[in-house]
Amino acid sequence: MAGIRAAVQKELKASGKLAACYREHARLADGTPAAGTLRLRFLLGTDGRAGRFDVLLDTLGRPGLTRCMQEALAAVQFPPPGDVPCEVVYPFTFQVGK
Repeated sequence: MAGIRAAVQKELKASGKLAACYREHARLADGTPAAGTLRLRFLLGTDGRAGRFDVLLDTLGRPGLTRCMQEALAAVQFPPPGDVPCEVVYPFTFQVGK
């Protein structure tokens, strides 16, 4: 699982797709960024591709953010988990900088 965590963190830093999802879809009515947690569960196939997403927790309430994050994660080539698919639960915590 450490490889999956590292791949998600690498995606956050390298391509900026997940950060772009947040910037585009997580603004409050007054334009300030929202803070909260989005916990996603997905199936990681034997080919290292993510699919079958479920939202386990969403304190932001931004459906566009959820869709964007799922699409960004589906595009990531994760390390293959082996001969059988594995279930991944990953929490994304968004904080407003001070």
